[in-house]
Amino acid sequence: MSASPLVSISRLPELPGLEVVAGSSVAADIAAHAHGAMVVGLCLTGGRRMVCGGGQWRIEAGEGFIVPARVGHACASLEAAGHSYLALAVRPEAFVRAGVAAGAPEVWPRPWRDAAAAGLAQRAALAVQAGEAGPALAALAALAARLGLRPGEAAPLHPATRRVR
Repeated sequence: MSASPLVSISRLPELPGLEVVAGSSVAADIAAHAHGAMVVGLCLTGGRRMVCGGGQWRIEAGEGFIVPARVGHACASLEAAGHSYLALAVRPEAFVRAGVAAGAPEVWPRPWRDAAAAGLAQRAALAVQAGEAGPALAALAALAARLGLRPGEAAPLHPATRRVR
């Protein structure tokens, strides 16, 4: 018998534009959807299948994913018992507040495998959950540097690119 799924959302009033979604024992498929913020996620246990941007990825425990704002995607657990994950939803103003230099933001979804980045994502999430704005911003800045993330508005997409998305 598997544990009941649990999903929580954490925010700090003094850090608009940054929230943490933490899921535990999530086995249900999540239908195609999009977010208004860039999502930087980390699979903690089990595995996750991501379908987005015309591609499909297997994200194993310890691996992460980036889904740019407004990019449609769907998710599913790789195991019947579910998986656990955390996701940082980051809007440009949170990056700016963390001191991240503006630049071209992510346009395409991508997986990542980087133990140091995984630790930084966890540190940022834990700081938000603990109500600690300073440590959350410091971890977000280091994570952005590690993964090459930048705040900013994406250039308008070519019509063919919009159709592919």
